[in-house]
Amino acid sequence: MQSSVNVTSGKTGLLQHVQARKHSFWSDEPEVLGGTDSGPTPFELLLSSLGSCISITMMLYAQKKGWDIDTINVSLEHERIQTQKEIDGVSQTGYDDVITKRVEVAGMLDNAQRGKLLEIAGKCPIHRLLSTGVTIIDGA
Repeated sequence: MQSSVNVTSGKTGLLQHVQARKHSFWSDEPEVLGGTDSGPTPFELLLSSLGSCISITMMLYAQKKGWDIDTINVSLEHERIQTQKEIDGVSQTGYDDVITKRVEVAGMLDNAQRGKLLEIAGKCPIHRLLSTGVTIIDGA
């Protein structure tokens, strides 16, 4: 399945209008970064995509198995950590992006079922995409 969105900026500020199929929403930056804080930041949207995909993948797996799940809660935090790396014998400052994931499952599950669901969480399509990388092609 192919997915697509359209993002359009306005004339002022950093506010972005996002159109995804029949859904419309805003993305922005906090005021301290020059935005108006009228919507989630691009990083928050990325985390939302990952969290949604993890939860949906776990729910679909549990439904297929007939397991009783009340709720799944996925909490995600993104952090850019400054690092010192040596490249060709020269020390350079760089950054590593780290996402911390916490998953809580409420329902009538035994330890084996709970463990399997947590394993499945790491196999959602967005998790795999972020873990292995993606090719971005500049279109015409």
